[in-house]
Amino acid sequence: MNVLKITVKSFDYNELSDKAKERAYSDWLAWQSGDAWDAEYRKTLAELEKRLRFKTRDWSVEASGNYFRFRVNDDIPGVFSSPVRLARFIIRQSEIQSIEALDNCPFTGFCGDFGATDVIKKAFTFDLSSASLEEFIDDMLESFFNAWQEDKAGQLEKEYFEEAYAYQNTYLASGEACSFKDEEEL
Repeated sequence: MNVLKITVKSFDYNELSDKAKERAYSDWLAWQSGDAWDAEYRKTLAELEKRLRFKTRDWSVEASGNYFRFRVNDDIPGVFSSPVRLARFIIRQSEIQSIEALDNCPFTGFCGDFGATDVIKKAFTFDLSSASLEEFIDDMLESFFNAWQEDKAGQLEKEYFEEAYAYQNTYLASGEACSFKDEEEL
């Protein structure tokens, strides 16, 4: 049996040349979909659908854009007299103060809730022009899906890579991620 000892010289991200940093980012980007928080956004959407008794159909969120359609269930009144009543219909009394203060994420604990709570907060401040449940849901979903889309796009930016990933790894001089640790035996 032959024993080979291999030495691999690895570098921290900040030690790489600009060209090697671009390679590291490009390699990472090839494996990314921008879906890091999709499950959390789906939970928020499910909670909103449950509370407002509507179903979102034919929707998509990509880094480059989004679209959605929804249908309100027949067992709910179609028009309310004010946006405040619509907002109170959605949320529990205990959540009103946290939404007004925006100090936490009231529906699921995930801050993607803010995409929806922005519109709800406008209803509390009478800064919402929609008068029907359908208009209110449309405004809320547009804000929610736009926030989701912005998160997806942000996850693909180089700044996100550098903040969330780059400094947790080591690299070869070329910028290729290196899976070996200091003095690891193969």
